[in-house]
Amino acid sequence: STDAWGSPVRAYTSGNDVFAAKLTSSGALTWNTFLGGTGSDAGYAIAANGSDVYVTGYSTDTWGSPDRAFTNGFDGFAARLNGSGALAWNTFLGGSGSDFGAGIGLSGGSLYVGGTSDDTWGTPIQAFDVGTDSFIVKFAGDATPPPSPPIFADVPFVHWANSWIETLYNAGVTGGCATTPHLLYCPDA
Repeated sequence: STDAWGSPVRAYTSGNDVFAAKLTSSGALTWNTFLGGTGSDAGYAIAANGSDVYVTGYSTDTWGSPDRAFTNGFDGFAARLNGSGALAWNTFLGGSGSDFGAGIGLSGGSLYVGGTSDDTWGTPIQAFDVGTDSFIVKFAGDATPPPSPPIFADVPFVHWANSWIETLYNAGVTGGCATTPHLLYCPDA
């Protein structure tokens, strides 16, 4: 976006900012927020995990309170927004070249970001070659706040009905089928 709109949780800064918005099932705006600094910023992918939202793209300037600092030029980024749209965490990905986050996803309690880079950075398992290389980054353990666990131990994030089941729980419609040893939903019952 190149201009402010709505009643953003995090204000528009300048230039091109990334935006994320939550809509109701009927299309009404619940919240919107902007991500970026004073440079040019673009969002390329978004993933949801319960109420948390994850975004990736690129930035040309620092913003937020990043775990890994902005370096130079175009840096990829990953960011987590909480269920109210507030920026909960962000980090920059890249080195002295041009780096772009193009895809983001969650699996097995870990966050993954994929993209492209034209210079080496970090501590890669497979070394940078030449030109433009693809990259995949896995965030887990102490590298970043892990994605919040699923509400029900027997309904992982990859379950086809996870988002609907968690929405029903958050709305107070269901409490699941058991609480011992963990909160269970029993989706096949």
